[in-house]
Amino acid sequence: MSPKQVLVLRGLILHRRLQNFAYKTELSWWIFALAGVLALGIALTVSFQSWKAATKNPVQSLRYE
Repeated sequence: MSPKQVLVLRGLILHRRLQNFAYKTELSWWIFALAGVLALGIALTVSFQSWKAATKNPVQSLRYE
């Protein structure tokens, strides 16, 4: 099966499973977009800090210890 078919099938199965619950809530697209933006922001921050630490001169760090 192609990934697109798997996503559609998984969505249908999940939709049917969620119909059995007594309490239901709507999930908007912006919740997932916000989560993606936050995850991307954290990943970029960590990457930048890692790059900055890796390219720093070790002599400068040891001078103050």
